[in-house]
Amino acid sequence: MERYHIRRSDREIKDEEEIRSILEKGRFVTLALANENMPYAVTLSYGFDRAGNCLYMHCAKEGKR
Repeated sequence: MERYHIRRSDREIKDEEEIRSILEKGRFVTLALANENMPYAVTLSYGFDRAGNCLYMHCAKEGKR
């Protein structure tokens, strides 16, 4: 798979502390996924764990999430 390159590199956020700050303030994330080669997007609520440096997203056993 080809690596994704940001189109507007002048707007790229590279500072890890700034990225963490944005993630702590956010409440929702939109994921782009595919199911049987058909793309779709889904918005999920999430929590950011600064100590573990990871996101936790709400999901369910049923549906496309």
